[in-house]
Amino acid sequence: MSKEKLLTEVQLICREIFKKPELTISESTSSDDVEGWDSITNVFFIDQIEKKFDTKLSLMDIMDMDNIGDLLSILEKQK
Repeated sequence: MSKEKLLTEVQLICREIFKKPELTISESTSSDDVEGWDSITNVFFIDQIEKKFDTKLSLMDIMDMDNIGDLLSILEKQK
């Protein structure tokens, strides 16, 4: 799956989790950029990512992610 397609899919998940249907994200988007993205919603976000992409993110992967671009890179490597 291309990085653009991954970004589109992740954006849909973000819109659902954060209840912001108009939310637009980019590779540089981080939790600091999205109102309501706290530790609790991050758990839901990671859960939905793992379900959507049928994968498991390691604790180190999660801790090393600074932005959406980092997540996309991890997902690209796993597919």
